[in-house]
Amino acid sequence: MIKRHLPLSIFLIAGILLTSCVASKKFTEISKLGIKKNFWLLGSWNQNKSNTVEEWKFINKNLITGRMYSAVKGDTIIAETYKLERKGKEVFFTMKSTESTIPQVEMKLKSETPGVLIFENPQQEFPRTISIKLDGTSKTTLFEGINKDGEGVTRDFYFTKSEPAVKK
Repeated sequence: MIKRHLPLSIFLIAGILLTSCVASKKFTEISKLGIKKNFWLLGSWNQNKSNTVEEWKFINKNLITGRMYSAVKGDTIIAETYKLERKGKEVFFTMKSTESTIPQVEMKLKSETPGVLIFENPQQEFPRTISIKLDGTSKTTLFEGINKDGEGVTRDFYFTKSEPAVKK
């Protein structure tokens, strides 16, 4: 009787393994990006006490894109766009404001630990460092640098994991 069910058992095990491999393909591709410990960034985040949403989407093994937007009188107003991109063996964070007076910011991934990404560009005044930290279902983005007078400046933004507030 065991010999009779052996081919069926092998078929079922092979099916489970194949399904598992397909389901983990996206995670594997994210791992190749260089943020394997930090795939938590993907999804939608509501900025506390506002209509501002930050969304991050997996594009391919080398690119994750994001945007920050607000709902104003039924319209979606995009404030910033983001890219988290692997170039060779390094990972870069690029941020562009929709305000034409603010230049594009590009920073290199300095360190990553589970729940923390730290990007740095010491050539810039502000921000020189951007830290993105996870705490449960909350995310803090901290901008650090110096102002025109050479004084240290920090700005932090708090988000909670959510569903998109505005449909595309």
